[in-house]
Amino acid sequence: MSNLDLDISGYDEATVFAALYNHALNFLGQPAPKAIGIATAGYIISLARRWEYCDGRTLALDLDRGVVNHVVYDAANGEGAAQRALNSIQVSR
Repeated sequence: MSNLDLDISGYDEATVFAALYNHALNFLGQPAPKAIGIATAGYIISLARRWEYCDGRTLALDLDRGVVNHVVYDAANGEGAAQRALNSIQVSR
């Protein structure tokens, strides 16, 4: 893991995906109106384990490595956005 990454080990993967997706801005830099639930996120991550973009939103998520690249995510969604998205969920242990 590099200093560009936030460790997401210990978090439920579908919950992380949903939090990042729901906190991300759309490609126009505006809050995206459509949120997803954990069940939908679970289906989406069953399709792929690495997501740079999804539905016009920058995610920078690599589930195989257990990280989110906060530099890329924050560049698209605002400084500190990745950490705020992770702070919005509870760690599942």
